[in-house]
Amino acid sequence: MSKKKRERGTVVVMAAVLIPVLLFVIGMAVDFGVMYAVRNGAQNAADAAAMAGVYAYAGLDPVYSDATTAANKAALANPVFAGTTFTPTSVLAFRCTDSIGIQNYCVKVTLNVTSPVYFAKVFGKTAVPIQVQATAQANIGLGFAPQCAKPIFVPDPALLTPPVAQGGNMTIRPTNPNNALVPSQYYSLDFTSILNPDNPKPDPVVFSDGSTSQNSGVPTYTDAWTKCVATAVRCGQKINVQTGNMGTNTDNAVQQLIQSGVTTVIAPIWDPNTTVVSGNTYQATVAGFIQMSNLAIIPKANGGGVSATYVQKLLCSVGGGVGSETGSYNTPVRLVQ
Repeated sequence: MSKKKRERGTVVVMAAVLIPVLLFVIGMAVDFGVMYAVRNGAQNAADAAAMAGVYAYAGLDPVYSDATTAANKAALANPVFAGTTFTPTSVLAFRCTDSIGIQNYCVKVTLNVTSPVYFAKVFGKTAVPIQVQATAQANIGLGFAPQCAKPIFVPDPALLTPPVAQGGNMTIRPTNPNNALVPSQYYSLDFTSILNPDNPKPDPVVFSDGSTSQNSGVPTYTDAWTKCVATAVRCGQKINVQTGNMGTNTDNAVQQLIQSGVTTVIAPIWDPNTTVVSGNTYQATVAGFIQMSNLAIIPKANGGGVSATYVQKLLCSVGGGVGSETGSYNTPVRLVQ
């Protein structure tokens, strides 16, 4: 046999061996590529579902209040592969604590999908199960832009004399400013100044139930305690302090709040180093937010006022950009896993 014929025969044998191997490699590459695309699509759907779910769970969604419903809608709006959509296998809503000890809202979504295969069918494989998960977190009510902050500036518990530790009791007796704002005191707020600090009186306060108040006196102050202000209070914002002593009115408003079943509230912490005094107008800057629970009226025989338990706080200096968000998403919603 000539050398050329032997070489030609060798090439035929090598081709017979290598072509199936090459087809196998190409086939596996196609199937793995499809699986990778399906997994990415599923992860995107899970991420969207978790974000939408926690937005609803935290009470921020104007349409959906149920985390599962919101998560399902978001997942179905994100096709996984070739227009195929899936709803989450499970949607778990729970309270969670972040790295600085602030209690937040979390939603964990699990999504199970199947990836089609093409060349792997030769080996009896019909579909590949894939599971993805996503967890989203929303911080509402502390440190960012609470929609329902109450109309009172609270001192930082750590700066009181003696300091109040977390879980300790605070006594709230709003004070009428004389010549300056005292760092250890509590002051009633004029929420009309949220809209226009320079000329607050013409600006009505709008509440989340659609009602408004333009009086800027006791009725507005009472409504701000018993309702939620539609305009969010943000870090660094200057708010006018009421020049009249609102102590009795505070007691009456808090009593109404307690009778409605609300005993836990959020209030802004004020910064004594950034106060502005102009005649009878006093302005202070929001330096953070505090959560207080167990609201109760102190009997007049014991000095009067309101008692509350200091639950937790978040100062504006903790973390960059706190309170800088505006609009519908002024409370951060982010993926954490």
